[in-house]
Amino acid sequence: MAFLLSATAAILFLGHRLHMHGRTGLAIAVLAILAVPGLLYGLFALMIIVTSPHWN
Repeated sequence: MAFLLSATAAILFLGHRLHMHGRTGLAIAVLAILAVPGLLYGLFALMIIVTSPHWN
């Protein structure tokens, strides 16, 4: 559990530092590591809501 929190904090810190030093493109790529799984889960939840599948 502590490893996941540390890795998340390190990614956020690295993205912030890269942005501060003018490496915006690289900062966006690093921060996308955290954004992509959340985006995929959001699309999955939206698909479940819209299609209303039968579970039986």
